[in-house]
Amino acid sequence: MEINKTHFLLDRAHLEEAVLKQASIFEYYASEAARQESKVARLKNELKYKSAQRKIEIRANAAATKAKLLLDEVECMIATDPELHGLELQILDAEEYLGQLKSAVEAMRHKRDSIENERALVLSKFTLINGDCSPDTKLEMQTNAVEEAINKSMNK
Repeated sequence: MEINKTHFLLDRAHLEEAVLKQASIFEYYASEAARQESKVARLKNELKYKSAQRKIEIRANAAATKAKLLLDEVECMIATDPELHGLELQILDAEEYLGQLKSAVEAMRHKRDSIENERALVLSKFTLINGDCSPDTKLEMQTNAVEEAINKSMNK
C-alpha cells in the first residue's frame, strides 16, 4: 500500500465530501499501521529465533571439529550471515513504512481538526450573514474560537 498525499489535502469548497471521506481514510491508515506494527514484531521475532539457531549451528560445527571459538568470533559470524542480514534489512524497511503510516494517521487527525475548524467558520459566516448577531460580537467570537482551536491543536 502506498501513502496517497492527496488524502491529506483539504478542499474547502467540498467540506461535506471531506467530512464523509476523512473517517474512512483515517481508519484505512490506522488499520494498516496496526498490521505493519505486527509485521515488524514478527520480523524481529524471526530474526531473534534464526540468530539463536545459527549460534547453535556454529557452536555445534566448532565442537565437531574440536575448534575453540571466542564469543566475538561467533558474533562476527552472526553479523555477516547473509540470511540474517537480509532479515535486518526487512526490519528496517518495515519500520520505515510503519513510521510513514503513523505520520499519515497523525496527519488525518490534523485534517479532522481542520475540517471542524472550517465547519465552525462556515457556520459563523452563515450566522453573521443572516444577522443573528452583530458583526462586532461575531468577530470577537470568531477570534476567540480560532485562538482556542490553535491552542488546542498545538497542545496535542
